[in-house]
Amino acid sequence: MRKTYLIILFFIIQATAFAQLLNFQDDVLSKKEQKNLEQAIRFQLNFYQKAFPHEGLNFSNVRVSIYIDGIAYQAKQYELFGHVKKGSYGFYSLRDKEAVIFKKKGTDYMRVCYHEISHFFINTYSRRIPIWLNEGLATYFENIKISSKEVKAQKNKWYIIRVKTMINTRDLDIPDFLTWNHEKFNNMSFSHQGYGYALGHALVWFMMEKNPVFIIKCIQSIEGGKAGGETLEELYEGGLKKLEEDFIKYIQENK
Repeated sequence: MRKTYLIILFFIIQATAFAQLLNFQDDVLSKKEQKNLEQAIRFQLNFYQKAFPHEGLNFSNVRVSIYIDGIAYQAKQYELFGHVKKGSYGFYSLRDKEAVIFKKKGTDYMRVCYHEISHFFINTYSRRIPIWLNEGLATYFENIKISSKEVKAQKNKWYIIRVKTMINTRDLDIPDFLTWNHEKFNNMSFSHQGYGYALGHALVWFMMEKNPVFIIKCIQSIEGGKAGGETLEELYEGGLKKLEEDFIKYIQENK
C-alpha cells in the first residue's frame, strides 16, 4: 500500500528564529493550502502547549498523512480498525500517532485536516479527555478562518441553531451529556442530527468566548484525575448549575 502523501513538520529552534523543514509528496496541496495548514497547526499549537505544558510540544511532534487514493485510504482504515468507516474523510491513528485525511474532491478536506490535528494533540498526549471536550475542541478548531492578517476561530452557526432547538424542546441535560462515553456520543450524534457534535462545539465555543484559560484549567484538572462534571462544578463560579444557566442564556441571545 502506497501512502500518497505524507507531511512531517519540523521546527528547529535556533538562537532567534525557527527553521522549518517541509516534506511533501505529489504536490497534493497547493502552496496556499500548505501555508494555511502551517498556520492552523501554529494556532492550535499555541493552545495545546498551554494545555499540556510538560510535553514540550512543537512542530516536530506533528504528524499528518493525506491520501488522494480512496482505495489506499480505506485500506489504511481496514489495516488499523479491521473495517472501513463509510463516509469517513479523516481519523486519528493511535498506533502511528498521526492524523490521517482523505482528500476527496468536492469535500472541505482542509477543515477535516484542522479537525483531525486537534485530535492528534489530544489523543497523543492524553487518555483522560472526555469525548464531549475532545470533539468540542476539534469542531472549534475545524471552523477557523485563515486570512493574510490573522487566524480566527468562528462558531459553527448550524451547531448553534441545533442547540437552540435542544433548549426550546427541553432536550438538553448538560450534566448527563458530560458523562457520555464514545459509543453514546456517536449514537446520539448520528441518529439525532449531530446532537453530540453540536452541543460539544457550543459548550467549547461558550467557554472559549468567556475565557480560553478556563478550558485549559479544565483540561489540566481532568488530566489530574477528575471527571468533567466534577471539574466544571469546581472551576466554574457558581458551579455546574450556574454554567448551564449561563450557557443557555448565551446561546439564546446568540445570533
